[in-house]
Amino acid sequence: MSKSIKIGILTAFLLALIIYGIGKYNPISMEFIITQHGYISGFIDEN
Repeated sequence: MSKSIKIGILTAFLLALIIYGIGKYNPISMEFIITQHGYISGFIDEN
């Protein structure tokens, strides 16, 4: 296997690992946004 193929495989693996990490541990989810919208709406109604 040539050096460029090894580097390409390593780069693809690292990129897949990064994308997986971002997707799995993303703190901003739809549930989070809906909850925050409820808090903000309640705050606006009170003030």
